[in-house]
Amino acid sequence: MHEGDHDLLEGLEKKKDDHHHDHKEKGPVVDLKKTLGIVVIVFVVVVILRLLLVN
Repeated sequence: MHEGDHDLLEGLEKKKDDHHHDHKEKGPVVDLKKTLGIVVIVFVVVVILRLLLVN
């Protein structure tokens, strides 16, 4: 988890610093990581809510 967060932050910093240079390489990867992160968080929240509602 920690390494992934570091890579994400590094990617965001590079996107700001070298926007014209690494845009095609870093942009889609960062967006994909963000999207996957959001999906995972939503999935976990739904599972927890279902468990709470069942109990």
